[in-house]
Amino acid sequence: MNRFMTERVLGQARELAEATLTDTVTVSRAAGSTLDANKTRVTRWVEVWSGPGLLQQQTASQIDKGLPVTVTSHVLKVPVAADVAAGDRVTVTSSLDPNNLKTWQIMHDHSQGWAVLRRLGVDPVV
Repeated sequence: MNRFMTERVLGQARELAEATLTDTVTVSRAAGSTLDANKTRVTRWVEVWSGPGLLQQQTASQIDKGLPVTVTSHVLKVPVAADVAAGDRVTVTSSLDPNNLKTWQIMHDHSQGWAVLRRLGVDPVV
């Protein structure tokens, strides 16, 4: 830590950031697989964490070969202490945005050392 960013200041920043997490999420992790009645392999998911989160849409526009292109991605924010990893699934169980109420796959973790929240790239599970 440097002289400006102390454990106490970082803790306060994290507490304030967590107050913005208005969704409730449940994180599940793959725990093996089984064969169903049709002999199709089915992944077994086990809940590993549940708590506050915030799923947000990000949109960026660019020009590709002279045509406008809009790229939309989704980011899930959770407390730094949350037990989450790439490959986990997140189910949004309550949200101010009803379009978020579905299951998402964590694709990558954008978090960094002094992060006040974990930022995770997610895609909807279809």
